[in-house]
Amino acid sequence: MNKEKGGLSLTWRRFLIIWAVALLLLGLIGCLVLYRYLGVYEATRPELYMEEYMSSMTVQKLLDQMEMDSDLPVSQYEDPAALYQQYLSGLTLDGQLRYTQEKHPGVNDRADFTVSLDRARLCTVTLTDDGTRHGFGRHGWKLDRVHTGNFTSSLRSMYLSICALDQQELYLNGIPLAADDLADHETPPDLTEAESRFSPATSFSRYRIGPLYGDLVLTDRDGAEIPLRQAGGDQLSANAAAREKHALRITAPAGIRVSAGGIELDPADAQANAGIMEGLSAMVATDYLCYTYTLPDLYGAPEVSAVDELGHALSPVISADGQYRFFYENDPEAAAVLQPYAERFFQLFVTYTSSAFNESRYYDLLDRIRPGTALYDYVAQSRDAMIWAPYSQTEFADLHYDNFRYLNNRCFICTVRYDADISFSAKDEAYNYGLQSAYEMAFQLADTGWIALAMSAVD
Repeated sequence: MNKEKGGLSLTWRRFLIIWAVALLLLGLIGCLVLYRYLGVYEATRPELYMEEYMSSMTVQKLLDQMEMDSDLPVSQYEDPAALYQQYLSGLTLDGQLRYTQEKHPGVNDRADFTVSLDRARLCTVTLTDDGTRHGFGRHGWKLDRVHTGNFTSSLRSMYLSICALDQQELYLNGIPLAADDLADHETPPDLTEAESRFSPATSFSRYRIGPLYGDLVLTDRDGAEIPLRQAGGDQLSANAAAREKHALRITAPAGIRVSAGGIELDPADAQANAGIMEGLSAMVATDYLCYTYTLPDLYGAPEVSAVDELGHALSPVISADGQYRFFYENDPEAAAVLQPYAERFFQLFVTYTSSAFNESRYYDLLDRIRPGTALYDYVAQSRDAMIWAPYSQTEFADLHYDNFRYLNNRCFICTVRYDADISFSAKDEAYNYGLQSAYEMAFQLADTGWIALAMSAVD
């Protein structure tokens, strides 16, 4: 073994030289690879594509390309597009555009950039893999879409609690409240004895809805708005069941069985009266009776039904304030004989009351009414009231005659239902409103034929 005095052997020195050269070559190769990787990395950074994309962008161009995200945390009661427009309306659109990349650890094929207008979020730009490969697992980028992103994070969120009656139809921004938003039920503590036996039972529903971001309007089925109140912080509340309790009134002739909320009502608890025959019994020799059932202090609106002595279901006339009026079921044989007389009289009544006063029409109508009755006195004293007739016009449509029934062989009753369109003008102002209503009418057979005894409007 060759060995220099005081030094390393020649073989060992050669080994070190070779090892050093190998390390140098490996280092050089590593540097070349690193240089290549850094070049590829720099060329495939999504920030470069985003910088190039944004260099020619304006606020309007971004808005023109905008898409709505489908997974926004927005309830069915709000329109995301409308919310976004509402959000944009609060921004100054001539500000400076900036963007920052959102962090998605472990996601390499997508890059999201939040674009801001000054400090306000405007949209999200998403880039995706364009399919080109540059080595080292790196790829190029292409624009996938410009979308709103979760802009709701920049809006104030609210949560709405609603107390309503079960089965009460409520609409939030015109959308019916969904069963999924129903949080709880509870029974009102002050139900009347009658209402406590209703089926289905009266109870309160409590809804919890949120988050909500925009303007909110809560209405009932009639379109009446229910006020929303601040309940502290991000909480809103509405009490749709807070309306005053109401009374339900149902009127029906004797012999008709009436039910409310699944409970048959007892005539012994009703107020009996002569109904349309009030004051006329002596004239027609009939014991016609009507019963008025009153259920006070109700929260809910129970289902109301009625059947006649044979079990036939009857259809009521329901007034504007929700009161019910039932009549005897129509007798087809009586209707076939008597309807022409009812039609003739009501047509005379309509013709007289819907136009300017006319002497001939006035006496034609009086000739069809029995003297001494309240109806006769009403028409006889109507001359002064008819001064308003030139300023008004009433059109009756969908006339329907029904509920014909003999009370005895010289007296019958019936109803006429109609839609009325009333126009009124005075001093260059015009008004128009529609009515859906009915009249109950009673007739008596006289020597001259059937004449009217009474008319009772069903409001």
